[in-house]
Amino acid sequence: MTQLPMRREGVRQYQLALRDVVVPVGDLVGAQGQGLATMWPFTHVERILTAGLGLGLATFALTRSIARAKQRVIFGELPIGANQAISHPLAHLHARLAAIRLFVYHTATRFDTGVDAFVVAGEANMAKVLASDLAFDACDQAIQTLGADAWDEREGLLEVYLDARLYRSGPVSNELALNFIAKHVLGLPAHT
Repeated sequence: MTQLPMRREGVRQYQLALRDVVVPVGDLVGAQGQGLATMWPFTHVERILTAGLGLGLATFALTRSIARAKQRVIFGELPIGANQAISHPLAHLHARLAAIRLFVYHTATRFDTGVDAFVVAGEANMAKVLASDLAFDACDQAIQTLGADAWDEREGLLEVYLDARLYRSGPVSNELALNFIAKHVLGLPAHT
C-alpha cells in the first residue's frame, strides 16, 4: 500500500495494488468475478457522505459570502449585498441549499432504514450530484463576493474550492452518477 502525496478533505489517500492474490473459496464474498457488483451497495454510504460534506462546504461558503456582502462597502453608503448582482445569487444558493439538504437527509434516512439498495442507489447518486454542484457553485460565488480577498490563502477559500471541485469527481464522477440515474431511474437506453 502506498500513501499518495495529495490530501484533500483531511483524509490520507492510499493506493492498493493486489497481484497474484488467491482467495480460498470459503472466504469469497459474492460470486467469483463479480467483485464490483458485490461492493456496489457499500458505495451508497460514500456517496451520501460526499453529499453531506458538500452541504457543509456550501453552508460554509454561503455564510462567508453573506457576511462579506453585509460588511463590504465599495461605492456609497450601502454594503455590496444591497446590489441584486450580489444578493440574488446568494438568495438562489440559499434556496438550493435548503432543498438539497432536505433531499440528502431524506436519502440518508432511507439508507439507514434499509430501503431497497437499488432505490437508494438512485437517490444517493442524485444527492451526490446535487450537493457537489451546489458546493462548487457556492464556493465560486464566495470567491466572487469576497473579491481579491478570496485569493488570500489565509481566508481558506481556495482550499475549500479545491474540495468542492473534488466532490464533482469522486467518489464517483457526476457523469457516472448521471449515467446511473438515466439508465436505472429514468429507464433510458445506454451504450453497452
